[in-house]
Amino acid sequence: MHVYRLAGIALSVASSACGRTTAHQDPAPLAAPRGTSQSLVGRWALVTLVRNGEDLTNRSAVTVGATVFYNFNADGTFRIVRGDSIRETGTWSQDTSVSPKLFDHIPDVDGRPGPFVPGIFAISGDSLTISIIPPNPTRRHPTAFRSTPADSSWLLVFRRPDR
Repeated sequence: MHVYRLAGIALSVASSACGRTTAHQDPAPLAAPRGTSQSLVGRWALVTLVRNGEDLTNRSAVTVGATVFYNFNADGTFRIVRGDSIRETGTWSQDTSVSPKLFDHIPDVDGRPGPFVPGIFAISGDSLTISIIPPNPTRRHPTAFRSTPADSSWLLVFRRPDR
């Protein structure tokens, strides 16, 4: 199994920590039009990381080195970058027709789709908040923006660095 480092790979760690599931085909991403205030498309810098109810911000890449950027591309692919290093790639999708808005992250593992990591997101100004839970057979999404040990949830906050 691909090994992920906590420092610098917040969502990567979530994927590996949650365990592997079978590869699958997902529908095309449902994206808000680029440039709108609710669009995930673009570059986001990690500023807060809370895993299983424990604030890891001061022990993560947020404070120990190069900034971690999550780059959402309009074609439904993503890239997690720390410094000059691409730490993870994969696909993402969103559904803005429901509340809370749904976010799904599927990392590439050994050249194939890895575990489906379900989440929710909210954008307020230049801040993006994402809550994710481990892969599960029913593809249940979190219902609140929080991080607790009870459900192994994560809470991540990003900001748009270049507007």
